[in-house]
Amino acid sequence: PEGFGHLVIPLQFEVNSQREVIYIAPLYSGTVFCFDLDTGSEVFRRVIASSDRQIPRLTPDQSSLYVYSQTSFLNPPLHKQIDILDAETGAVIGSIPLDEESLPPGIYPLYPADLQFVPGMDKAYLASGWPPEGSRGAGKIVTLDLKQGIVDGALPHVYSFYGGPGDISVLPKQ
Repeated sequence: PEGFGHLVIPLQFEVNSQREVIYIAPLYSGTVFCFDLDTGSEVFRRVIASSDRQIPRLTPDQSSLYVYSQTSFLNPPLHKQIDILDAETGAVIGSIPLDEESLPPGIYPLYPADLQFVPGMDKAYLASGWPPEGSRGAGKIVTLDLKQGIVDGALPHVYSFYGGPGDISVLPKQ
């Protein structure tokens, strides 16, 4: 849209399957925008608790938008979660906590890099970047139980690297 003026990388937008609207979560903005693609008009704007990377992902049925959100490192305590927004209105309809105390032991998804839903199931995979030791490279891929709204485990011996869109893909089992 004209005059938008935000830095957006490919990881930070999602277009619905009908190509009617685009969801944009600009870097460091703490806001998710939705624009009508035909008119360029703003459909909604939702402020989220984030000053870092926001990663918008539509559910397979296009009804909800999952957005990674975290507070600033400069303003502790650090709080991380996935906000669940109504895809039409932008209203917050739920969240999945990602703080260390709410996760299974040994799982600490810092800097989520990609989120992929498993079609036909109440499950998603979240690729995270840096592990808590702070070394770049070998984060975990954690599993989300969407029905319960929790992180319920991690894929053993599978690692994610801090990177761009398409870190993970969910393919049909052969």
